[in-house]
Amino acid sequence: MGKKKNKNKVSGAVKTAAKTEKKLASKLKKELADLGEEDIAKVLAEIEREESKRSAASEKALLGPPSARAYASLTPHPTYNELIMFGGEYHDGQKTEVYNDLLIFNPEKGTWKQVKAPSGPPPRSAHQAIATPANKGELWVFGGEFTSPTETQFHHYKDLWCFSLADKKWEKVVAPNGPSSRSGHRMVLLGRKLVVFGGYHDDGRECRYFDDAYTFCLDTRTWTKLSPSGKGPCARSACVMILAGNDSVSDEGFTLKLGGAAPTGNPSPDASHPASRRPGPSPRMSAMACVLRTSLYVYGGPSLPDWIGTDSEGWESGSGSDSDSESDDSD
Repeated sequence: MGKKKNKNKVSGAVKTAAKTEKKLASKLKKELADLGEEDIAKVLAEIEREESKRSAASEKALLGPPSARAYASLTPHPTYNELIMFGGEYHDGQKTEVYNDLLIFNPEKGTWKQVKAPSGPPPRSAHQAIATPANKGELWVFGGEFTSPTETQFHHYKDLWCFSLADKKWEKVVAPNGPSSRSGHRMVLLGRKLVVFGGYHDDGRECRYFDDAYTFCLDTRTWTKLSPSGKGPCARSACVMILAGNDSVSDEGFTLKLGGAAPTGNPSPDASHPASRRPGPSPRMSAMACVLRTSLYVYGGPSLPDWIGTDSEGWESGSGSDSDSESDDSD
């Protein structure tokens, strides 16, 4: 009789993959020790513990605009003439800091305030947020990413949060069958449903982009993966997704001229480039923008003068400047 096959035997490919993963984990552990940086899982766990210690919500008026940042969410308040900013990150060319602060801007008064509430989401950037007037106002936040200071480690979220604007209370909404962890996705409110599309996931070794679409029903609090007919957009992140006005979602581009009177206070919440210096915002990328009533507001985004790293790390790399030419000639 022949030998019976061991159904529990692990294949060579699985063993090799496990060994490779172990080696990579060991290498990362050494790199972190050399950098004096903690494991990202421990960092996030400690942040969550600290957030849970807060017993009550509080508000604090800020003397000026919040710190410079990119990849935050800027959302019109569903009932008041206010803007809601959450999260974001700042990178100076050497280190990255990620935020989880909740900030409110009043354009009529030109003032900012910070709201702190118990058990809020951990820091993140490249997430998405929408606001709805239901239940006296709610802010919904999904996904995003956390980056270690040296950008050696990355963590992508798949969590969904709801902030009660009336009660100033965070709630982590646990519902199965939702999108995988990601950032750079897009989310809009269609009736009583959140619609999520695309995004990407990068763990430092592999980067994946998505073309899937999901809805989350705010009434039943359930996720549904969509299976639309026809040819849809290819996998992507950081795209533009808007409501087309006929119960559909569009990723096409439009030009819209806004009318109405300008706000009486500070017309722009941009701290780095106030409107008094020039007729419009300076060149930038990854800024936050939204429309509140009849005004378009823009905040933040990286600008090259703040960059501490070398030219090869910045946006001027490969631009064909005189210094590049001289370097080529000397070789």
